[in-house]
Order: sequence, then C-alpha cells, then structure tokens
Amino acid sequence: MEFKEVLEKYFRVRGNVAKGLGTEARNRGRWALARAMADMAFRSGVEIGTLYGDSAEMWCSMNPQLHLTCIDPYGEYRKRHGQRQQDEAFAATSKRLVPFNVTMMRTTSLAVVDKFPDASLDFVHIDGDHSFDAAIQDIVAWAPKVRIGGLILVHDYFSLSWPGVTQAVDAYVRAHRIQEWYVTPDVSLTAFWVRTLCD
Repeated sequence: MEFKEVLEKYFRVRGNVAKGLGTEARNRGRWALARAMADMAFRSGVEIGTLYGDSAEMWCSMNPQLHLTCIDPYGEYRKRHGQRQQDEAFAATSKRLVPFNVTMMRTTSLAVVDKFPDASLDFVHIDGDHSFDAAIQDIVAWAPKVRIGGLILVHDYFSLSWPGVTQAVDAYVRAHRIQEWYVTPDVSLTAFWVRTLCD
C-alpha cells in the first residue's frame, strides 16, 4: 500500500495531527504507525536510541518481515543512569529482541551512518540524544538513507523535557519545505513524514 492509503486506513488527520483510529492503545499513535508500515511492506529500518527496546519490539511484532538495526551507545550521559545500569539495559534489551530479526549496534548513530547506503532503508526512527544539536544532526544525516516513499520518524516531538527535538523537527521541515508532516497524539508525540526528493 502507498502512504496516502495507509494514512486514511489507520489515522484520522486534522491539520498535522494524525490520530490513530480505534480506542485501544494498540490502534493509536505509534502502534498505528507500526501497522501502517507493515501494510507498506517495509522490510528494513534503523532505530536510533533503543534503550529498553519498547519501540523496537513494537515495530518488529507488527511486521515479522522487518529487519531492524538498533543503534544505541548505551553510555552514561545527561538523563540516563550510570554505566553499570546502561550495560544491564543493553543485556536485557538484547535478550528481549532475540525473537526478532534485529541487529544491535552499540555505538553512536553518526559513527555508523556511512555504513548505510543512501536510499537503502524503508524508515528511520530517531529517538537518540534529544538535544537540538544531536537531533538535527541525526535527521540531516539519516534522512538520505531512507528511500523515496519511506518514512522518517522522530520521537518525543513537543516534549517539555526535550525542546531541542521540537526545534530540530521544525527547522528541518521548514528548511526542506515539507508541507505534509504529521504528529501522533501519544503521551510523547512522534513526528513523521514521507521522504521525498526535496529532503
């Protein structure tokens, strides 16, 4: 299916807000996105910032054909816990994702972005360092890795705790004149748009 079809199938769109249809949590927000991406026959994706694997498990459980690369340094920084807790989180997440077709890369996103050819991914989910500088660098570096017609997703849009994410998304879509972009009304919003020749 094409993006416009799944948008109509899984979401009620008002302006830039794409509210998942249905009353159950598994039909709203990012769950609706996961269903839409499965219907679009997505087979390859990258998740930047995996931590406990909640999102990774969701993408993969909705789409058994998906190969997901999870990139996270699991290092101590700002709001994250100490290194011992990060090591434990990496071990637990690696075990949690064993049933799925997942490759774990314990590194920073910019250290490995060049290992992925341009237009080689169906989607990228950016949920890493939430400062403006890091978020904008991730969007700029990873957007070209997504094929035309694929999706770019940025988690924690419009979070009071991480205003840098909002600023990065707003700057990017404005600079690239992306008119059709959406946010899911989850507890923590996800911004998403279709990759085009313009970005």
